[in-house]
Amino acid sequence: LGDLRPQGVSPPLRWEYGLTSRALFAPVQSPLRIWLATDTRTFLALSKIDKEVIVTGPLWEQIAARPAQAETLAYVPLVDGTLVAVDLEGGNQTAGLSSPWRVNVGGLLNRTPLVTDDAVYVAGDNTGVARVDRKSGTLLWERSEDQARDEIANALNHPAAISPVTDGENVYVFFKDLGLL
Repeated sequence: LGDLRPQGVSPPLRWEYGLTSRALFAPVQSPLRIWLATDTRTFLALSKIDKEVIVTGPLWEQIAARPAQAETLAYVPLVDGTLVAVDLEGGNQTAGLSSPWRVNVGGLLNRTPLVTDDAVYVAGDNTGVARVDRKSGTLLWERSEDQARDEIANALNHPAAISPVTDGENVYVFFKDLGLL
């Protein structure tokens, strides 16, 4: 078989940027910046216009799942159970990341946070589910199921692929050994 890709169709390349580390998750973006989480505990912002590095922000722990975004804030879950709010329009090379708040929920936050109008819901294996006030970063409640865990993994999915969802009234989280909470 030959090359099955469409021939003669290619989007124009605006710019490219070579990383010296590995990007862990899909990027998040603000109107003027593209943000990448790297395997060197760094959250990096590039200008959409000219690919200039605007912010390089080291984090004290590795990023555990894809950050969630609402407006110009990103909510970054770390492996030590900390959730960090990052201002996607703030920060610079000198001061680093601009973070309005951070809160330690405990455990491993290995699922993408769910953002609603007034809250951020975080979940992870051996963490349970927690609700954090979106404005202040205050931990409002948490629910943990302390029972013996039977870790049966689906080889097709990483645990972080199962992130919380909401219907506007309830939050639903699936744990492979507990079911739907």
